[in-house]
Amino acid sequence: LPYILDNVLAEGKGVPFIAVLNNGLVRGPDDRDIDDFTGIEGVITRDCRNLVESKYRTKTDKWSRAIAGLSYGSMQACYIGFRHPELFGSVGSFTYLRRRNIDNTYAANPHLNILRDAEKFQKHYKLLFRSMGGEERHMNEFLEDDAFLAESGIDVLDSHVRRIYPGQTHTWNCWRRALYDFAQMVFR
Repeated sequence: LPYILDNVLAEGKGVPFIAVLNNGLVRGPDDRDIDDFTGIEGVITRDCRNLVESKYRTKTDKWSRAIAGLSYGSMQACYIGFRHPELFGSVGSFTYLRRRNIDNTYAANPHLNILRDAEKFQKHYKLLFRSMGGEERHMNEFLEDDAFLAESGIDVLDSHVRRIYPGQTHTWNCWRRALYDFAQMVFR
């Protein structure tokens, strides 16, 4: 991350920003993933945000904050980012948009309600960046997310950016490309 962001700045393709990384992979006692994102939500929206904004010179408006994640973290970023349009003006999803292996209806996922109305979404977010490796085994889910966004017209908004990286899979090489592209667009 530091090298990619330094290169984006050196190339004059982005604006300086503070990047904060949290480990959102919470494990249960039996070492399985916990799909309840409320714990990491509080860490990011309350604890981490308050710490960073009290220790560093930051802009504290939503347009100066973004949330992004890769793989499992991309589901968390969307969950938290869509639940808190008052805090985040950009969302980056490096693989997934919606949560997997659960009921993906609006009723079961109220954070997705922000995606029902393209005009409202456009007012709340400057950027929704979505990416996937072209050889990704989860491509069907990515295409399902495409259709999901097309239902409300979000797929054609200027704020929606979709990238597929040919020949890439669910690996760091793909996510490095996504970060490089995202870093050029965020906070513009």
